[in-house]
Amino acid sequence: MAKGVMAVSQTVREIPGPILIVEDQETIRRALVKWVVESGRLAVEAATADEAINAVAQHRPTVAICDVSLGAGKSGVWLGEQLTAGPNPMQVIYATSHDMLPVDATLREGVSGYLLKPFDKRKLYAALDVAESELLARRRRASAELAVRTEMAKRRAYLYSRIDGLEAWERTDATTIVARLCPLGVPMREAVVAAFANRCGARLGMTMGEQLDLMRAVELRNIGKLVMPAFLLEADRPLTSDERKTLATYVSEGEAAVARCGLATAAAWIGAMGEPSGWLSLDASPSSGGHGPGLTRVIAVFLAMTEARPYREPLSILDAVEQLRRGAGSLYHPAAVEALVSALAAQPL
Repeated sequence: MAKGVMAVSQTVREIPGPILIVEDQETIRRALVKWVVESGRLAVEAATADEAINAVAQHRPTVAICDVSLGAGKSGVWLGEQLTAGPNPMQVIYATSHDMLPVDATLREGVSGYLLKPFDKRKLYAALDVAESELLARRRRASAELAVRTEMAKRRAYLYSRIDGLEAWERTDATTIVARLCPLGVPMREAVVAAFANRCGARLGMTMGEQLDLMRAVELRNIGKLVMPAFLLEADRPLTSDERKTLATYVSEGEAAVARCGLATAAAWIGAMGEPSGWLSLDASPSSGGHGPGLTRVIAVFLAMTEARPYREPLSILDAVEQLRRGAGSLYHPAAVEALVSALAAQPL
């Protein structure tokens, strides 16, 4: 068998793809190839990192067993970094004579672990099973993420078309915007919410113009959820970490949608809901938005706490206020929290 890159088996099996074996010692490489083929898998081999890169382009393997020390040339760790990146990332298993690898190598996404030489075929098969399982799980996640991004793009395009269809005067009135866009499916009790926001703003001494922007920001705080897939909004269980990250983008989506309406200040205050510097800004100068970003954040969080979710009951007003006060100074602007509490005491929401 010639040295270099070669296919060594045509065994057909329903697995993610061929196994790439990168080992500069020919005796060890041939033994690994033999074991892989005996397991019913396809195998391709390479003696160097450069040969491995060529093998990837030609055979499209999906799991690689990389010797860490490849002699002259690039190392197996360097190769692993290339194989786990890019548009078609692979799973990598490192093989090494040492009992330790660089932490950044073993923790990289796509690295399933390492085999300590000498190892037997039982350990090899177990490592391959884990790597293939992790690869399939990554592919399922990627497929699901693509489906979500595709749906979000469609919903965003539809939302923007609805905004672009508004009359000029309609775009200046948050209540009208909500009324026109609500058929897309986000329930909002906005008339009451706007009046409550106005009372909160008055307690911080906001001008009439600032209070108008505050009411707009609070009324339109959930517009970005119109871009979110329904299953995220209607889930009857706590969301996964990835799902929470996706749902959290409704803030930036809302900022972009409100800016498209021409309400720049309200859009900026909505966007600041996702930035701690916006929540905690103590600078009340008009150029920084004054109390607007922090108060928008506090009101939005309070409303979210006291609204029912499919997977949980709403908090009572007292419990929600207690949580806000515990977070004052770290999560929420203290003055904004006290303005909300004062407004509630004067007239419950």
